[in-house]
Amino acid sequence: MALGIRAVSAALSALLILAPAAAQAPAPAPDPAQQKAQAAFEALPEAERRQIQLDLTFATEFSGAALGTFGPLTYRALLAFERQNRLQADAILDVPERGALAAAARRERERLGFRQVADAATKATIGLPTLLLPRAEPQAPGGARWQSADGKATVAMRNPAPAEGALEQLYEKALVSSNPQRKVTYKLLRPDFYVVAGETPQGKFYQRMAKLPDGSLRGFSVAANSFNPAGPPAGPAVAGVPAGAPAGAAPRPAAPPPPPDPFAPRRFERSLTALVVAPGRALTAAAAFRACPQPRLGGQPARLVAEDAASGLALIQADNLAAPPLAAMVKSASGPVAILAPGAGPDGGRTLLVVGGELGATLSAPLQPGAAGAPILGAEGLAGLVVGDPSARVQVAGLVLTGRHRIADAAAVSRFLAAQGVLPAAAPSAPAAASGGLAARHGRSVVAVACAP
Repeated sequence: MALGIRAVSAALSALLILAPAAAQAPAPAPDPAQQKAQAAFEALPEAERRQIQLDLTFATEFSGAALGTFGPLTYRALLAFERQNRLQADAILDVPERGALAAAARRERERLGFRQVADAATKATIGLPTLLLPRAEPQAPGGARWQSADGKATVAMRNPAPAEGALEQLYEKALVSSNPQRKVTYKLLRPDFYVVAGETPQGKFYQRMAKLPDGSLRGFSVAANSFNPAGPPAGPAVAGVPAGAPAGAAPRPAAPPPPPDPFAPRRFERSLTALVVAPGRALTAAAAFRACPQPRLGGQPARLVAEDAASGLALIQADNLAAPPLAAMVKSASGPVAILAPGAGPDGGRTLLVVGGELGATLSAPLQPGAAGAPILGAEGLAGLVVGDPSARVQVAGLVLTGRHRIADAAAVSRFLAAQGVLPAAAPSAPAAASGGLAARHGRSVVAVACAP
């Protein structure tokens, strides 16, 4: 589940206040096109704004909350929808285009079996992709649970008993765990609800608890942004298409574009991942790198050195790259492996996903956007690289389900690097690392490749 939320510490804020004015970068100039799109969006009724964002969740890669407020996520999602449908890319939807967006979202909801499900125990409703979560069962002490066929994705409702404590007490309990590898990455407490999200070696978690006017509590865990703690709405759902749309009206077209190249790589990612294997050189996914305009590796302009169509690997280079090369063997792994991707943190933290099972031509895992090029590390070293496109995954309202992704295994990595005269230096007599220690040992060699918007 992709949350896309960043927290700013009070200490950092204090440092910025104390910095001399000359050292502070000037605020970026506002984008006139985005400002115009924002004005058009905010002129709509709130219900319409929320419905547009809900439809963008299904029709595009929009991962924000449907709050009716306009920001960069909404702006980019609107542009993406217009470009996908060969419309004028201005992030302003006229009536026919609004109808096209609603129709696209409706088709996707039907494909996923997405519908509002009422839970008799909690008296709440929740929007669920029922075809992806077909296993439904009651859950004591109150609340239903839905799971994917493989049991790896779960949505659970909850109706806490008064004896468990008030909202604030449940929030404090949600922050504490006996699992030392459980990491809370986002937390929010408000008078009427709280959210706690984070990661474990098995994946990501998301919890939301809401307090109703009568003081009772209802919540859910994992992911679903259509949760309604008060039950079904009083009136009919917003249709999503404003009144007055002319029958059979077609969206206004832009200038006719050139015919698409069926062999051109599709661009899904705004970033990808690379593993530094030699000074200034890194290993990544070839297809994702080709689809990345103006790539920057660790903040430096990056260029392609070599690629291999058979394995899907690419060797890229950036001058003045500060990240150190990987110091580990390239060796197949038969046990659990960890997938590392750049993350946020003062020490250059990394997102760690531990996956069990044998590695083959593909990897079964709930990979996030940006994981193309992510290294797969076993206890003894580098076991492979993700060369498929993780953003072609199934994602519903922020819930990333397990999918199969193409990888280059250790043998393919060794052959490619040897052909380029590059071999990672093995760490001297390093003991085998548990999955949880791989981020600390090798994380500084994992670097983001940023693409121009």
